[in-house]
Amino acid sequence: MFRKEGTMTSLSGLSFLKAKFPKIKLLIEAEHHKKIPKHLKLSTAVNQAAQSNIFAEYQDRKAYLHNFDYPEKEAVQFLSSLQGEHIDHIVFYGIGMGYHIQHFQKRFPNATYSVYEPRLAIAEQAVTHITKEVFEDVHWRSFEISTSPSHYLHFLQSFIDRTPGTIALAILPSYEYLFEQETNRFKEAFDQILKHKHNNMMVSQKFGLHWVENSLRNFKHVCHTPNIFQQKPYFKDKPIVLVSAGPSLEQEIPYLRQIKEEQSAYIFTAGSSLSVLINHGIYPDAACSYDPNPLNYRVVDKVKDQKIDRIPLIFGSSIGEHILDEYPGEKLHVITTQDTVSSYFFPAVNTGYPVVQDASSIAIIALQIASKLECGLIILVGQNFGYHNGNQYASGIDYVNPTQQFDPKLSIQTEDVEGNMIYSNPSFLSMKKEMELYIKMLNPKQVINTTKGGAAIAGANFMSLTAVIDQYLSANTIDSNWMHQQELYPLHHIEPAKYQLEQEHQKVQKSMVEIQHIFRDMSWYVQEQQIESLSTLFPIFDTAFERWLNNGFSKMILIPLNRVHYERLYQQVENIFQEQHPVEKAKAILYYYGSFMQQIEKSYTTILPLYKQL
Repeated sequence: MFRKEGTMTSLSGLSFLKAKFPKIKLLIEAEHHKKIPKHLKLSTAVNQAAQSNIFAEYQDRKAYLHNFDYPEKEAVQFLSSLQGEHIDHIVFYGIGMGYHIQHFQKRFPNATYSVYEPRLAIAEQAVTHITKEVFEDVHWRSFEISTSPSHYLHFLQSFIDRTPGTIALAILPSYEYLFEQETNRFKEAFDQILKHKHNNMMVSQKFGLHWVENSLRNFKHVCHTPNIFQQKPYFKDKPIVLVSAGPSLEQEIPYLRQIKEEQSAYIFTAGSSLSVLINHGIYPDAACSYDPNPLNYRVVDKVKDQKIDRIPLIFGSSIGEHILDEYPGEKLHVITTQDTVSSYFFPAVNTGYPVVQDASSIAIIALQIASKLECGLIILVGQNFGYHNGNQYASGIDYVNPTQQFDPKLSIQTEDVEGNMIYSNPSFLSMKKEMELYIKMLNPKQVINTTKGGAAIAGANFMSLTAVIDQYLSANTIDSNWMHQQELYPLHHIEPAKYQLEQEHQKVQKSMVEIQHIFRDMSWYVQEQQIESLSTLFPIFDTAFERWLNNGFSKMILIPLNRVHYERLYQQVENIFQEQHPVEKAKAILYYYGSFMQQIEKSYTTILPLYKQL
């Protein structure tokens, strides 16, 4: 049940670490010539029990990484808080000398875990003292070493997204003391990204089918439109205005018109702000949209109704497909993390174009696009993340009531750009924190928030739009013909890739039939109380399910379709694995895995006609 046995080796700890985690090998080889930073001093010490330790001096703080006299006793106390908790995976912040990891392996022999080490110098010393038996544990999933100030953000974003089940964080106490600020940043980001994943799972429950359906339907559009990132030379180091539909947008219309007329910065709209600008006769340089919701077509209604063909549409590849079929202007795409279809046929490693992380707001998608285009100054307009004069949105959006009032009892106060308190709501504040996280993670050249009366956004200092125009923008800075010289993906590999996918599809069909036969036999053995037969059947089931799980068609279509159900199943795996009585274990497998596979069969039937049209 999601498990594989490891193999023993006679390699030393360091050699085994490099073999098990190849990225660590490359990192250590690339960084070995660099000196330890002057503000970090390390020395190794050994106590009377011949137990090794590291004494660290960092800035004005000094400490052993573990209790010098009783490191193992400290490890027991350190992990005592985990007793009785259900944890599918744990992240250790700080490898130290591995005493806490070694104790964890003994105390929780079936729990999986990963290690994040913020200091390469500590990792290099530690791995020469930690025995290979510690590294050999098959439940140690990954080992990451920081390579830059923002490395932890990229690690957490990727790691949390791909790790099912509940995830806990355990920080070595000495690291909290020695590296206080960066430890706190790691904790804050961990909580924030974990919460974002939880929110994403709720979104997945609502839109999972739309994402896959749209990705299949939109594939023809991805093949026949350019990727926005091939246009990077036109945007590199140029200022860009990202316009959102917050209620403060209306008072900036005259200045946006000035920017447009003077061609002093690119103007991209995020979602519904497109309607507002069109109402005022302003055509942005591009409109951004990504929502998989079928009702998202309303965002471009004015463009279609007025037959405007001069506004390029930058679409996320899992967007509601009706927008693309009827849009009158030029179209460009970005491949998003929710689109496993385009990522299969056009992987970033081959195209060289980045994939954009799915987000809770089109404004955050637009921010990623601007940052990855390496724009110079990024200017946020209409990004309120709160109410303004009782309104949630700018007027001029036909399908939104901007005067929708709020109930102060159901609202939350937050600080605005001038230090005053304004009303907001949990959804807006969650988006705000997510945008702040991306600003920190992407580290764009400069972001300025010009939203008067809007919520303060960390990483985006406030300045009025008029002041930005005066201080930063110059006429005729941008290239209004940035859409020319477009190239499409080469398509010669599509048919072979489709053939390979169909081979996986045929295998997954057989695999699903095989699993159903195993369920049938298992149910019979339970009914007849055939303990020996059940014990023989469990490893057969494990192999069959592992085969289904690692199938290319499952990974590309079936698991994304059922992400929430997969997460729920994974949360039960440890309990099933721990069950010792064969009949009870079989009942649990039939209930949890059986329900999951029923859902898989149902979604497979739904998606099959679209797959056949690919």
